Amino acid sequence: FPSHDMTPEYLNFENTVNEAVIRISDIQGRIVISQNLSNVNFHKMDVSQLANGLYTVTINADGKITTEKLSVLK
Repeated sequence: FPSHDMTPEYLNFENTVNEAVIRISDIQGRIVISQNLSNVNFHKMDVSQLANGLYTVTINADGKITTEKLSVLK
């Protein structure tokens, strides 16, 4: 699995990722944010439009998939 650190707004990869897809889904499984990235090791996600609640973040980085929970509280 790709090594990374994540906060509600920032995603840091241990190494540069050639291609990544980040999807944030709500509790019903609907994709609310989808972003394609290339040649990155850091990414700032804009979660300002998300309502308070729990979300699932799926990261497919260079073909390796990880899933994280994201809590949004404003």
